[in-house]
Amino acid sequence: MFDMIRKEKLKREAVALRKRGLSYSEILKKVPVAKSAISLWLREVGLAKRQKQAITKKGIEARLRGEASRRRMRLEREIYIHENAINTLPKVRRYWSKVTGFSVNSFEKIYFKKAKIRTKRTNIGACIMGYCELK
Repeated sequence: MFDMIRKEKLKREAVALRKRGLSYSEILKKVPVAKSAISLWLREVGLAKRQKQAITKKGIEARLRGEASRRRMRLEREIYIHENAINTLPKVRRYWSKVTGFSVNSFEKIYFKKAKIRTKRTNIGACIMGYCELK
C-alpha cells in the first residue's frame, strides 16, 4: 500500500518535471526510478515546441562534448628532442604539458635526434625544448 502511494507520488513529480521541459536523464537524477518507468509515465505528457527544441539542443551539445573528449583522448602526443638534451627530459615534459594542457604522463613517445659531428648548431642552451606533435 505504502509502496503504491510512493510510486504515485514519484509519478506526479516526474510528470511535473517533464511539463517544465526536463529531459528523461534530468528527471532520472531527481526521481529514483527505472528509465522504463519514466518512459511509461511520461508517454502521454506533451511538450511545447520550445521545450522539445531545448531538449534536442541539450542532447546535441552533450554529444558534441563527448565527441570532443574522445577525440582529445585519441590524440597521439609525441616529443622530438635532441639526444644531447636527454637529461632535461622531465623538464621538457613539464614544459609541453603546460603548453598543451595535457598531463605530463600523456606524452608516450619521445624521439631523440642524433647529433651530427660536423654540425654547427646555433640553437643550443637550456631553453631548447624540442618540438611537440599532436596527431
